[in-house]
Amino acid sequence: AYFEKAYTFNPSSDGLNYMLAKTNFFAGNYAKALAHIQKSLKADPKNREYYLVQAKIFEAQKNYPEAIKTYKKLVSEVVG
Repeated sequence: AYFEKAYTFNPSSDGLNYMLAKTNFFAGNYAKALAHIQKSLKADPKNREYYLVQAKIFEAQKNYPEAIKTYKKLVSEVVG
């Protein structure tokens, strides 16, 4: 509830979107989680943790091709 309230004041915050992504992920709200982590990635495309969370969301949605694509991008572009 606190993150959502803060979001109304700063919807472009990558850290806040990350926390909302994780909160929604653990609540099983994968579509909302994905929307928030994508905003985080847009703001900070080199953040490793954001890619890991995105891949886990895709896995939870059983969208394995996108999960693999995300892991490959993480390894080749962000870490590599």
